[in-house]
Amino acid sequence: MAGSRWMMWIVGVVSTVLFRTIEPKSRTYPRYLWQGFAVVPKKGNWDPEVEASNANKAVVEQMKSSAVRRFAAEKGEAENLGKQLEAVHLEFHRKAGEKDHLFGSVTSSDIVDALTHKGFTIDRRKIQLDEPLKSIGEFEVPVKLHREVTSKVKVTVAKEAEATA
Repeated sequence: MAGSRWMMWIVGVVSTVLFRTIEPKSRTYPRYLWQGFAVVPKKGNWDPEVEASNANKAVVEQMKSSAVRRFAAEKGEAENLGKQLEAVHLEFHRKAGEKDHLFGSVTSSDIVDALTHKGFTIDRRKIQLDEPLKSIGEFEVPVKLHREVTSKVKVTVAKEAEATA
């Protein structure tokens, strides 16, 4: 997923190098064209030797279309993984006090470890926990798999059975 950001950055840099033009109204300021937006560059960043040509425009269009295809493929993979995660139920047993308050907590790292044991590979930063789970109960934890895809994992925190001595 981070690869798409990297690719969009590369496409942006390449397109700014290949796609520099001067607007006819104001011939003093060069403009960068990227996805239909014109941006005035900082002073000294314009290379007058590189002008927009049909070949350069075709390269930029090809890069845009490949970025869109890659984005769609990543989104499809994330949606499939999201459907699989919806069926997952994680259960944690922790020591708790009298009022069902945990001695410790269930963190996003614990959830990632449990998902790894079930065969899923998910980065800890994709788990959207505002605060660690510190009470007993059932929770739905959001997992952001893609910019447009968020799935929920069911997590149950139960009281650990006390051992009799």
